[in-house]
Amino acid sequence: MRRPRRTKFNDQAKAVVEYLISEHDMTVTQIAEICQVDKSFISRCKNGERELSYDHLDRLSLALDVVPGALLFAAMPMRVPHRNPRLRELHEQCVALLNAASPGFQKPKKRKRDDGETPPTSAAA
Repeated sequence: MRRPRRTKFNDQAKAVVEYLISEHDMTVTQIAEICQVDKSFISRCKNGERELSYDHLDRLSLALDVVPGALLFAAMPMRVPHRNPRLRELHEQCVALLNAASPGFQKPKKRKRDDGETPPTSAAA
């Protein structure tokens, strides 16, 4: 069996699918219908084995009434910025801007960092 090629885009696809399932209560089948693909493709994205194309992201963002960048921003967990106050502030401003500009945008619930700790939240949030 051939080993799947791992890329950053596999990780982004995985994050987007997990975000849609957890934050928007969507099923793999619903995501597949929106993307016009087989649900096994979305399952492979969820497992980090496949990538979502820009066309897939565009279809999903249209269904959620957000811009594709907002979907990626919401889906990708914040990593380093929480350690740097300037970057944390910029991140919070981006969240506020996306909330104002995209009715379907939802800030992700608190996620655990890669090291297992929950990132601190700022008082401005």
